[in-house]
Amino acid sequence: MSDSILDDASIALINEKKLPIPLAAIEEIIFEEDSSEWYYEKVYQRPEWPGGASGVTIALGYDLGYATKDKITTDFKDKVSVDILNAMLSVAGITGVNAHNAMLRVRNKILIPWSIALEVFLDNDMPTWIATVQKVLENTALLSPDSLGALVSLAYNRGASFHMVGDRYREMRAISADMSTKNFKDIPNQFRAMSRLWPQGSGVHKRRFREAALFEKGLGV
Repeated sequence: MSDSILDDASIALINEKKLPIPLAAIEEIIFEEDSSEWYYEKVYQRPEWPGGASGVTIALGYDLGYATKDKITTDFKDKVSVDILNAMLSVAGITGVNAHNAMLRVRNKILIPWSIALEVFLDNDMPTWIATVQKVLENTALLSPDSLGALVSLAYNRGASFHMVGDRYREMRAISADMSTKNFKDIPNQFRAMSRLWPQGSGVHKRRFREAALFEKGLGV
């Protein structure tokens, strides 16, 4: 996937970070968030509103609606101008339909180049999500980087919803149970079963199958 998603400099930067998940998992997340480095530079340097309950979203899936002002300041204060930072802070905490109007208000005030988006993603987003998965699921230390990466990709997309009630989270709870009992071989089945939640052939539907394959790769299947 590398040739179509990232250039050599971005891949080298990812490898430098020595994260406990592989390039393939990071590319999976970037692919689903923004398609590719080149598409990001063409389309996503300005804020977007993905719809639903989302907030104004910048960079590589960085949702300002669910970030505190302190976090936004910490993540971006040394990377963007004061004017851009203030525009970002002005839409912090705004989600849902209200975020659409907020996005229109700041769209021409915020521009995040790829280099900054990738830096924040690797230095802030990925460590946070990896730590979250390691906290909410048992026995992650027993997983290979590929298998852990598949779970991080899942959580980045669906949140750390491994203990939520309701039919929509049935497979998420099953994954948590499998992790607790070290029944790792069943987890790819849960990824694939979870695809029921999205239209067949849609991006997220296909993503679950790629994550299942990545998890299986980590198991040596």
